[in-house]
Amino acid sequence: MYYNQKNGNGRRRKTEPAFYSGERVQVKNKRFVILKIASAVLAAVTVCGLFAAFSGMTGCVPYAGPGTGDSTSSPAEPDGTSAPSGTDPSALTDPPEGSGAGGSGSEPGTQAGPGTSGEPGTSAVPESSPGPDGTSALTEPETSAPVETALPFDPAGVPENTLSVKCDSGTDGIWSISGSTLTFGKVRADSEYTVSGSFRGNVVIDPGDGFKFTLNLAGLTLVSESECPIAVVSGDGADISAKNGTVNYVYDGRPAVEDEEENAGSGSAAGAGSARASAIWSVCDTKLKGRGSLTVVSENNNGVHSKNDLEIKNLTLCVSCVDNCLKGNDSVTVESGDLTLIATGGDGIKTSDSDVSSKGNQRGTVAVTGGKVVIYAACDGIDAAYDAVVSGGSTVLTVFTDKYSAYTGEVVRPASKVLYLYVPAQNYSASFRYAARFYDDLGGSSWASFALSGTITSQGGFGGTPSGYLYRLDTPSGYGNVQIYRFTSSQTENSESSYNACTSGGTFNTERDTYRVTAVSGGRITGGWTILQTGGNSGKEYSTKGIKAANEISVSGGSVTVSSNDDCLHAAGGTVLGNGAAGKGDVTVSGGSLTLLTLDDAVHADSRLYISGGDIRVISAYEGLEANGIEISGGTADVFATDDGVNASGHAFTPYILVSGGSLTVLVGTGDTDGIDSNGSYTQTGGYVFTRSKTASAGGFASGLDLDGTCRVTSGTLIVAGTAASTPASGSVCWVRFGSSSGGGSRPGRPGQTSSGTTFAAGSYTVRDQAGTALFTFSLDSQCTGLWFASDLLQTGGGYTLDGPTSRTWTQSAASVTVTG
Repeated sequence: MYYNQKNGNGRRRKTEPAFYSGERVQVKNKRFVILKIASAVLAAVTVCGLFAAFSGMTGCVPYAGPGTGDSTSSPAEPDGTSAPSGTDPSALTDPPEGSGAGGSGSEPGTQAGPGTSGEPGTSAVPESSPGPDGTSALTEPETSAPVETALPFDPAGVPENTLSVKCDSGTDGIWSISGSTLTFGKVRADSEYTVSGSFRGNVVIDPGDGFKFTLNLAGLTLVSESECPIAVVSGDGADISAKNGTVNYVYDGRPAVEDEEENAGSGSAAGAGSARASAIWSVCDTKLKGRGSLTVVSENNNGVHSKNDLEIKNLTLCVSCVDNCLKGNDSVTVESGDLTLIATGGDGIKTSDSDVSSKGNQRGTVAVTGGKVVIYAACDGIDAAYDAVVSGGSTVLTVFTDKYSAYTGEVVRPASKVLYLYVPAQNYSASFRYAARFYDDLGGSSWASFALSGTITSQGGFGGTPSGYLYRLDTPSGYGNVQIYRFTSSQTENSESSYNACTSGGTFNTERDTYRVTAVSGGRITGGWTILQTGGNSGKEYSTKGIKAANEISVSGGSVTVSSNDDCLHAAGGTVLGNGAAGKGDVTVSGGSLTLLTLDDAVHADSRLYISGGDIRVISAYEGLEANGIEISGGTADVFATDDGVNASGHAFTPYILVSGGSLTVLVGTGDTDGIDSNGSYTQTGGYVFTRSKTASAGGFASGLDLDGTCRVTSGTLIVAGTAASTPASGSVCWVRFGSSSGGGSRPGRPGQTSSGTTFAAGSYTVRDQAGTALFTFSLDSQCTGLWFASDLLQTGGGYTLDGPTSRTWTQSAASVTVTG
C-alpha cells in the first residue's frame, strides 16, 4: 500500500509502499513557524545527559543585511548598486554540539568484553540500564530546544533591487532582468557569474544543453513569494557556490506548490516556475559548495531539489522547509561542510530513483562521506531509494526524527488504552476471531477480545477494496506483556489450550498502538509493532526512521547519533526496485561509532546484519539488533532493549546468529524478553558475548538465550545470566551451569527452561584458573537468578573459581558441568 505524507497544506506525493510505522504528524502552516531557528543558530541540545552536545556544528547564519560582492557591474535593468557589508559569521554563537559513542578497552591476554573503568574484561553496561526493580531507569531524551526567534529578517522589508552581477568567465552579456526575474540565458562555453546584494524576485539559469554554469553567491539576499527563487532549467551541470566569508540567503515564501515531479518541466517560461516546489530547483546535476554560508528557507515547499545528482561540498548550509530538505532524484552526496537540515513535515535527505542510468550508474544512493550534518525531520532523517552510506573518519551525522525534533509541526500520540490488530487480506477470514491475553511477571493475566473496526485500502485509508482488516480492543491496565491469539468458530473462546494460532508473546510496546500481522504458519502468528494513524487523515501512516534504505545501509566510519521515533537504521528487502532486482535488505557496520536511541528497533535488516568493526551503543530500543540473519565478526556492540536485545527472525531463510569475533554485551528488561533470541540457530566460533535478562525468578519466561534451533559454541566466550531457554549442544567447548535444569516451557517456541538454584548478587565477577590467572570478567548490574558460560579458555580437568559477590569453585570434570549449592 502507499501512504501520502502531507505538508501543512495537505499536499504530499506518494513516497513508498508498505505499512510503515510512525506517528501521525500534523504540520502547522503558519508563517515563520516552520523555522523558529531561521536565525539559524541552534540552541544547545539537552538529551537528558545521554548525548553530549554535537561538536562543531554550525547552524543557519543570522541575517545582517545584504553582503558584499567581489566586484560588480551594473545590471542591465533596472539599475543596481553594490550592497553594504554583512556581519562576520565568526561572531555568531555556536550551534548544538555533540559526540558519538565512546571506545572500549581490554587487558592483553584476557578474553573479555568492553572495559568501563580500566578493569580488564569488565562488561560495559549502558548508562540507563534497568534499575533493581527491573524497570527501565532510562529517561527519554528531550526534544531539541528551538531558538525562540522568527526569521532573521522581514521578507517584506528586503529592498527591491540592490543587485550586482559580474561575469567571471565564459560567455559575457547573457543575463538580463525582466520584471522580477533575473535570467541567465544561452551560453557558448562553460560560464561563471557572481551575484551580490538583495533582490526581491527569482533567478532562472538556462545556459542550454552541453554546458555547465556556476553561480557564485557573494552576499546575496534573495526573496521570492511567487516563483521558485533559483531554478536551473537546462545545462549539463550547475554549481551554486557561497564565496568565502560571505553570508547568503534564499527565501521561498510561496504557498504550497503542487506535485513538482509530474508538472515541472524544463525551459524558462514564466509559468513553468510555479511547478518547481523547492527554493532551489535544478533539472541537472547540481553542486552546492563554497566556504561561505547559505541559508535556505522554504515556508511551504522543499528546500533544495535536483532531478539528477545533488552534491554538497565545504559549504556551511542551513535548510529549513516543510517538506524535504535535500532531494536528489538520482543521488545525494555530502562530501564535506557544516549542514543543519530542518524538515517540519518531511524528510531530511531523500532520493527517489532506483534504476540504472544510461551510463550504467546505479541511482538512488544517499552518501555522507564527510562533514558535520545535523538533521531534524518530522519523518525520515535519511530516506534512500537504494543505498545509504556513511563513511569517513571525521564524518559526524546526527539525526532527530518525529517527536525528538523540536521542529516537527505537531505529533499526535496514539491512545494508550486502545490496541489495534492489523490483519492483511491474505490472512483474513470471517470465521476467525482474535483475542489478546495480557499478563504480568507474577502469573496474573486478563483476556480481551478484538472487535472488527474497519478495513484499510491499498491507498492507506479506510473503505474501498481492502488490503487489510483492522481490529481493536480496550486494553486492561496493570499488565506489561501481551500474547495475541486467533480462534476458529468451533474453538473455546479465549483459551490457552484450544486455539488456531498465536504470537510468541512479549512486552506490550505502549509506544506502539498496533500489532501488524505479517504471516501465519504452523500455529505461529508473526508480525511487529507499529503505529496506526486513526484520526484526521483517513488512517494514513508516516515513516519516522533515522536512516532508511530500500536496498542496503553501510556504515564504515564517522560518528552517527540517532534519536528516532521508529527504527534508527532500517534496510528494507524484497521489494522490486527500479533496476529490476529485489532490495537486499542488508545492514553492514564495519567501522565508526553509532549511538542509537529509539522507540522501536535500533538496527533492523529485513535480510542480514553484518557487524565486522566499529562501536555500536544502543542506549535504549524496543528491540536492539534485528535481522533474518545476524553475523558478528568484529567491533563492539553494547545493547539495552526493553524487549529482545538481539533477535534473528524472518521468512526469507532460516533465521540464524553467527558470532566469529568482536564483543557483544546485551541487557534487556523484565517481562517476556530475551537477551538473544533466534528463531533458528546460534553459533559462536570466536569473540566475546555476554547476555543478561532481568528475570527475577526461574519461573519467568524471559531468558538470556532463547533459540528454536541449536546452540553451538566452538570457540570464544559466551556468558548467559538469567534464565536460559537453551544451552550448548554436543561438540561445543567446555561449559558450566550453576544450579539445575528445569524443563518444559509452556509457550510456543520455548524449548524448555534451564535455570539455577543460585541467586547471583550484583557486582563484578572474574573467572580464574587454578593458578589464579584471570580468564574473563563480567559485571551484573543487578541480582539475577541463573548463570552459565561456555569458553574455549575452560579445559577438561582444570580447576576454576568464580570470584565475586557470589563465589563458586568447581572442577571441569567433563565438557559440561553443573555446579549446585
